[in-house]
Amino acid sequence: MGGTYLRWRLGVEDEISCELVIALLGEVGFEAFETLSTIQEGEGALADDQKKDTHAPLVIEAYGLVETIGPIFQDYWLGENQDKVLWIDGPHTMPHTNWNVEWESNFQPIRLGTSLGLRAPFHEPMEGLDLELVMMPRMSFGTGHHETTLLMSWWLLGAPTAQTIQMGQNVVWKPGPQKTDTIEGLLPYQIPMQSGTTVRLEGARVLDMGCGTGILGILAARLGASSVIGIDVEDWSAENAAENATRNAVPAQGFHADWLCGDAGLLPTLSSLHGKFDLILANINRNVLLKDMVIYEASMVQGGQLWLSGFYTEDHGVLLQEAGKLGLVCIGSAALNQWSTLLFEKRLIP
Repeated sequence: MGGTYLRWRLGVEDEISCELVIALLGEVGFEAFETLSTIQEGEGALADDQKKDTHAPLVIEAYGLVETIGPIFQDYWLGENQDKVLWIDGPHTMPHTNWNVEWESNFQPIRLGTSLGLRAPFHEPMEGLDLELVMMPRMSFGTGHHETTLLMSWWLLGAPTAQTIQMGQNVVWKPGPQKTDTIEGLLPYQIPMQSGTTVRLEGARVLDMGCGTGILGILAARLGASSVIGIDVEDWSAENAAENATRNAVPAQGFHADWLCGDAGLLPTLSSLHGKFDLILANINRNVLLKDMVIYEASMVQGGQLWLSGFYTEDHGVLLQEAGKLGLVCIGSAALNQWSTLLFEKRLIP
């Protein structure tokens, strides 16, 4: 589509605020969003000259046609929702923007060494890979570009060593994610993952919480899981995940997959009807993980694993404390930049 677009920049405190504000902006006609960090360096971060006087960890850039969002946003949204943001900058005019072309030009294919390639349908197939997934994100989170999605994908692949991460023609992380040998905040009975530990995916029942595009559940299916259920609070994400699953030949014959709109409140019923899960993947945010961890634990088989991401390394303490209350044993951690993962196993504590 063409036309004259407006761009607004809004500073927010954290990822929860970011998700809420983006959802509200979508309701009044904004069509595209980009979240930038004032902390992170590299792609997806604010340039130094943009960081002046921002005073916010995250900045939302929101784009919409002037005919749609101009009067509504300025007359109504600003007055009712200023308490949800730290500051607002705009509008800035971006004339005659074809957003689809602009978006596609900045959407780069990803390679995780030779283990995995992630691309959109409008990219050419990649060569020299063990596995390639084709993902169309639409409005959903999970293109593979964010550190948390890369980390969880890397763990699903078995945490391959010396695998560089490449976006387009640029190597952005070398040598990629690194396991953590010692994790600050571990309880006495918790032991970090030992080298040589393998991921148990063959025949596993997998839950992808906050599935977004479905990328993690789809990857688990392609790596041998026997069933995948993906859940997201947004109905468009569940629909997007189902489309991407079909695009990547999931489910195959004899395989079960469901993509549902909802939250952790669905799990007791799902566990009762279909049995408990062997592996739960939850790439959401710290507060949701803390609130729902008790439900995740109850929905896992004994010996099952819970993998968490969507938080910073500084959040380890509170997550480890909550997991310890539930008897979950930390078996590993890895990080990219300030983003982190924690892996737990459900064991009987002596």
